[in-house]
Amino acid sequence: MNSAAVKIAKTLPLTDAFAVVHTVYLNRSLMVAAIHLTNISAAAKKVRLCFVPPGGTPTAANAILWDFSVDANDIFEFGQDILIPSEYTVQAMADVTDAVIVYFSGSEE
Repeated sequence: MNSAAVKIAKTLPLTDAFAVVHTVYLNRSLMVAAIHLTNISAAAKKVRLCFVPPGGTPTAANAILWDFSVDANDIFEFGQDILIPSEYTVQAMADVTDAVIVYFSGSEE
């Protein structure tokens, strides 16, 4: 592992197709500090969040959340101290475009 930690913080409005939130750099691992899902709509929305291995695709088998319901105008917070291996991607989607915002943070070493 590299000795210098790189802090990661990203905010992304989700679409109705999987999008890469973050790719873990080669020869590093990522320790997640927080993941927040904010539903900015007036109705509950479903979210899928996957940690996808290199060359893979997001599926229920690599999902952290699959069709997880976030209540209207609510925030769901989780993810502290999850370790993601080198070259994995964090991918997410919601059932309605621009209804849910993901905030993702951590530290790569």
